[in-house]
Amino acid sequence: MLSFENIEQVKGKIFNSLNDGEFENLALELFYFQMKNNPIYAQYASLILKNKSPKNVYEIPFLPIDFFKKENVLCKGKGVEKIFISSGTTGEQSKHLVSDISFYKESFLKSFELFYGNISEYYMLSLLPNYRERENSSLIYMVDYLMKKSY
Repeated sequence: MLSFENIEQVKGKIFNSLNDGEFENLALELFYFQMKNNPIYAQYASLILKNKSPKNVYEIPFLPIDFFKKENVLCKGKGVEKIFISSGTTGEQSKHLVSDISFYKESFLKSFELFYGNISEYYMLSLLPNYRERENSSLIYMVDYLMKKSY
């Protein structure tokens, strides 16, 4: 099922317009990529699936947030370029390790464009006073980036 060996090979596919069947196939490919390259996810998913393979996107297990609080969730051989920390409103912070910040930026920029159009046609302002004090907030990172890309 796995038709790519590294995430670089999927970057061109993931941001293209996909029909339902193409999306499903790509999601399953990404599942198998994670099973092969992400030990934390592979161990969890194997226990959940009991050695069965998902037949569709709805059968792919999601990794619970607790893993991001207690483990370093990252694919083998990847370095960490950026660490985002949650606000910890539930008492314990989770961390999101990002190995490719350009891929991360492209994902939220393409998502914005999908729903709203070109960011350069907007004036982006923000009022996030409590978040502004947190330098490792993914929300602040995203909003700052979008503000710089807007008019």
